[in-house]
Amino acid sequence: MELKTILERYAGIVMDRQHVLAERLGAHDWGADTETGMFFFNGPNLESPFQVIGTLSKATGEWLWGWANASLPGDLAQMAHGLFEFGKAEGVDLFTRDRFPADKEDLHALGVAACGLGGARAYYLADYGDGVLLAALTGEGILSDWKPDHPRVFTVFPRVIQTFDVDHKTALVRYLEAAGYTVREEGGILADKDGNMLTAAFDDLGRLAELKGGLGK
Repeated sequence: MELKTILERYAGIVMDRQHVLAERLGAHDWGADTETGMFFFNGPNLESPFQVIGTLSKATGEWLWGWANASLPGDLAQMAHGLFEFGKAEGVDLFTRDRFPADKEDLHALGVAACGLGGARAYYLADYGDGVLLAALTGEGILSDWKPDHPRVFTVFPRVIQTFDVDHKTALVRYLEAAGYTVREEGGILADKDGNMLTAAFDDLGRLAELKGGLGK
């Protein structure tokens, strides 16, 4: 399985939650306690259990998986180990290489994988000076009142296709299905949820050409 397939399946709904998390956090500082396994956000005063998916070194530009980090408590790398096992079973090479060159944008793809495959509620890129920690936030309370929102689709999905190399139509269908829409593919896409309608058209190269919709009464 390619990472692209995982992103097409999960990027829409995960980035929907990320959008809400960013709004909720606002201006903030972060902290992490590796002994208790808790992640803290000062400002909005939120906290969540977390898992370390891995770290990106600013000096070397190299990603190191949590499962390959000998200095990390084992219980904080359980989700990373799960991704490693998934990679072995499904042939996802990046999940089984302990380290590889990466940049900050790659961390968003790995964050989507952690949420989609590992069941995390959200992810967070925590800059600690020498590098960036990819933390998977697993507590239900971090997004306790999140639910899909029709108008938000029109903000989130354009960002999805700007950020990730995915098939636009497949990614949109998976996003809408995960958000509870009834989806029909008739050349383009026609979707409905509780009377809220959405249509999407694509050009000859499969790129999103038009995304529009209306609210039900």
